[in-house]
Amino acid sequence: MVIHTQPRVIRPIEGHTVSRILNYKSIKDLEVWLRSADEATITDTAGDVTTWADKSDNGYDAVASVNNLITGTRTHNDRNVMDCDGASQMVLPSAVRDLIQYADACTIFAVCGFDDLTGQQTIISSVSSNTDATAIQGKTNSGTFITTGRYNGAYVKESASAAIDTPYIISTVHPASTTPDLKVNGIDQSGTENPVLEVFGSFTCNIGGNSGVKFLNGWIGEIVIFSRALAAQEVALIERDLSYLWGIAV
Repeated sequence: MVIHTQPRVIRPIEGHTVSRILNYKSIKDLEVWLRSADEATITDTAGDVTTWADKSDNGYDAVASVNNLITGTRTHNDRNVMDCDGASQMVLPSAVRDLIQYADACTIFAVCGFDDLTGQQTIISSVSSNTDATAIQGKTNSGTFITTGRYNGAYVKESASAAIDTPYIISTVHPASTTPDLKVNGIDQSGTENPVLEVFGSFTCNIGGNSGVKFLNGWIGEIVIFSRALAAQEVALIERDLSYLWGIAV
């Protein structure tokens, strides 16, 4: 069992200055904070990740559930990222699933990228019942991001263009029981798409897959979850912070 502990130097993107990186624990209702650049939070065996520890102090660690995400083999902006090989996923505790079910308000941030455009790929998905679900997915066979919610059996979603070899900061604000608000690299994706029926596999909260299917072929740098709909200024603050850290313009 190996735990990597390698410090990183904060490098802001060109044209920006930053005095510090935010501590998200200072923001109300933080539930999950996973940051692959903090390699001390990653437990692995020869690069195969077994546990990704939650930085929120809530103890909502992600654990391997189908094969293993990989650490220590790729970076973005000189920072370690989780390599997702298209056949692996991690699972968060059931308490997280219950916190972000679609009937309740939540906000999710993800930093990620795609290596190919084959099939539908999941960054994070959460299912708590047959009628309530929340997900950020890349429906990459049609080149779009989708943030979905299913409430009382009806899906609502917003979508945006996606591409391979492009880093993304995705934010999705889910007010309780209504249409989610999707932003990609700081740009609001307005409008509600027609419902798309999808089958969710089991009642769990997964990273990099959806209950053993729809695996991500790409990478994940960060997952941040709040159990309320953040205000627009809060979303912008976190997006700017992620931009500084990961070198992705917003």
